[in-house]
Amino acid sequence: MKLRVAIAQFCPKTDISTIVSLAVKENADVLVFPEMWSNGYPAIGSASKRAEWLAGSQNLDSEYLRSFSQLALENGIAILTTFLETGDPKPFNAAVLFDRYGENILHQRKRFPCYFASSESGCEAGQSSKTCSLSTKSGEIVIGIMICMDREFPIVGTDLANKGVEDVLVPNSCDLVKDPIIGDVRTAGIRSRAFENVFAMAVANYPNPKNDGHSVIVDGFGKILAQSDNKAELLVADIDIAQLRKTIREDAFRRTMGHH
Repeated sequence: MKLRVAIAQFCPKTDISTIVSLAVKENADVLVFPEMWSNGYPAIGSASKRAEWLAGSQNLDSEYLRSFSQLALENGIAILTTFLETGDPKPFNAAVLFDRYGENILHQRKRFPCYFASSESGCEAGQSSKTCSLSTKSGEIVIGIMICMDREFPIVGTDLANKGVEDVLVPNSCDLVKDPIIGDVRTAGIRSRAFENVFAMAVANYPNPKNDGHSVIVDGFGKILAQSDNKAELLVADIDIAQLRKTIREDAFRRTMGHH
């Protein structure tokens, strides 16, 4: 049993239906977009820019989200999209996973917003991590979501592991390999988080010039299954769910020690 994951390492001006078509051609089960795709995670340097940013927020029944639901249904592929979610008094940095029937099966708000980043300094924090069972051609798989910096906090991985997660989808917007201060520490952190909790992770980042690309898919040992370079592309890899479940059983101590 395998889960074929496709990462949409593209800038948000790219036609969505074209990206979905590429993933369908690769026979992907699920397609993951980078963080806050609805507005491209822009820098906000003025009051007018912030007002424009807020005006572009999306409700769960918005046309933006309905378009992804329709693409998922028409193409028979699960899609994780990201957006600035309307909130009162503050918006949320959010993600929704539509299954291959176009149903919203998982809605996650970022638990640890980057208050130092103008792109989301006005966002409210989400309160919990949730999971869902994703139906694929191969069978059912337990999915969770971390949004960018959420993956840097052990508690998020712990919460998802305790809820039986098998694969964590991670929309992202920051340098993963060529950060001027920390280099490739974030990629190392992704591998460590997967290893310590025994779950797979699929991290979708923006390419140059926005970020440095290097979207990555890792298994439950933290082994890199596929990693892109810095250009716009679709990254695809198969996660061996049968092997992952075997590892979860055999290495249960990693998943449970300190988790309760």
